[in-house]
Amino acid sequence: MAYLLPVKLPRPLFTRPEAWYHLLWLPVVYPVAGWLLIGERYFSQLNVFVVGTLTMLIIHAVDLLVLTVVVKSIIAHYAGLQQVQQRNGLALGVGTLMSAILSGSSVWICGQVPLLGTSFSAGVVLSVAGVGTISALLMGYVLIVTDTYKRWQEDQAEKQQLRQLAMQQQIDALKGQINPHFLFNSLNSVSSLIADEPQQAEAFVDQMAKVYRYLLQANRQTDDTGELTTLATEMSFIRSYLHLLKTRYGPGIRLEVALDEPDLNWLLPPLTLLQLVENAVKHNVIYAHKPLTIEIKSEPAGRLLVRNNLQRKTTRVLSNQVGISNITAKYRLLAQPQVGLSPEGLSIAQTDSHFSVSLPLLNPAV
Repeated sequence: MAYLLPVKLPRPLFTRPEAWYHLLWLPVVYPVAGWLLIGERYFSQLNVFVVGTLTMLIIHAVDLLVLTVVVKSIIAHYAGLQQVQQRNGLALGVGTLMSAILSGSSVWICGQVPLLGTSFSAGVVLSVAGVGTISALLMGYVLIVTDTYKRWQEDQAEKQQLRQLAMQQQIDALKGQINPHFLFNSLNSVSSLIADEPQQAEAFVDQMAKVYRYLLQANRQTDDTGELTTLATEMSFIRSYLHLLKTRYGPGIRLEVALDEPDLNWLLPPLTLLQLVENAVKHNVIYAHKPLTIEIKSEPAGRLLVRNNLQRKTTRVLSNQVGISNITAKYRLLAQPQVGLSPEGLSIAQTDSHFSVSLPLLNPAV
């Protein structure tokens, strides 16, 4: 067992359940041990009772310390997930054997105290060793159960931490797709204005700075709702963003809003509306005489409808898969149903005249 001793033991050595077990076990084992070691005198003579109890207490403290160090060294040494049977069997076997030996030696120690009059005989040694073996088995089970429960708690905490880290990394990656996409579109708009309308270009840059600052704040959101924001916050941003679009397209783009007041406090993934609006702008032609109309409306059962009229571009539009797939991924990461999998999830509908996306708003009280 010498090679087990360098193993780092936990601090404190006894957990709270183990300490309570040892304290509650004292009034059970001491009367039995006192009767076996000393006999009736242990209960009838006060001086024998005091000396015998103190002697057993010292012996018990030393035995308990030795057994705990050895058993916990075995548990710490065989810590692998595939070593459960080896760890438990060895801990119980070695602990029980050592307890029998230590209990037998306690008979000899008590025999060295004249007042106690303990007889160092085979019958007494076997009886005390039997009590010690039972006590060691119970102690071993307590140590194994508490160790197993602790490992289970640590494993669950680690799994939860890994799940949260993975979710955060995936959401951050999705956000990272939005910023370059938004900036690319904005710079394209500026470049088209600089030569012909420099004053409008300057106003556009000012608005773009405000909107982009807001976009960054949304990406860094860490309030109590975590990776969610209110519909009111999203709508405030969309109205600012529409100012940029109107700078470029003028009356060619329109926004129609019909939201129920209570819905403004409900939640959705940040920048969801931005992606739906950008998706509409990207895939449709926009003219003053043929405006692109984007509708954002409340639906029953806490849902939101985003719809635009269809006037597809004749040339093929290169897509980087940021739009709907990004929103779907966010809802999936937030443990919400995916597109088309249930009535409560996102749903997409397209007719000859309109393209619409219906998505669930999340109740902040849940």
